[in-house]
Amino acid sequence: MTINFYKLLISCLLLALTYCSTTPIAGSETTNGITVAVVDNKFLGTTTPSSRVYCFSSTYNPDSGTGFADTVTADTYGRFTISDCPLSTYTIYTYSSGIDSAAIIQNISNSSNKPDTGTAFQGVASINGTTSNDGAAIVNALVYIPGTPFITTSDSSGTFSIQNIPKGTFTIHSYLVSRWIKGVISDSATVNLSEDTDRSVTLNLK
Repeated sequence: MTINFYKLLISCLLLALTYCSTTPIAGSETTNGITVAVVDNKFLGTTTPSSRVYCFSSTYNPDSGTGFADTVTADTYGRFTISDCPLSTYTIYTYSSGIDSAAIIQNISNSSNKPDTGTAFQGVASINGTTSNDGAAIVNALVYIPGTPFITTSDSSGTFSIQNIPKGTFTIHSYLVSRWIKGVISDSATVNLSEDTDRSVTLNLK
């Protein structure tokens, strides 16, 4: 009788521990955006359940692949963990469903334990533009946003388009290694995507 009682007690304790380990802390659920805290250089966050979460260091270059990049999937409670992050500042974002809207946290550092609440889910936007050199179209110029995976090249008329970008303020870079002009030519511009509209930019590579 005593043995059976202890077996029952142990079973109840195991069930309780299992429940606690799989149930999010009250108030930690985030269904309309993204929230991240830093613990031991890890990012612990909540967002929409089962959504993909993208994390990029400010030094990440989508052309060379340098810097830190990781993609994880939130669990059924919307919780996620991003580990092994070098000390840096990061951009973390997720799409709600498909790629129609996104929530983002920019310039969050993993050297601080301060939690950060990002934007609510908002519509995504595009950056469209041209690459030129003193008025002449530049073809096949690389165009990218550091700290994100967004990258493209200008077409035969010097135009480009980067789509499905979360709302935020980004610096867009472009460069070309040219044998006909003078080696490497480049330009950059800061673009604010905080409103529900696409943006156009002209990059004059010199």
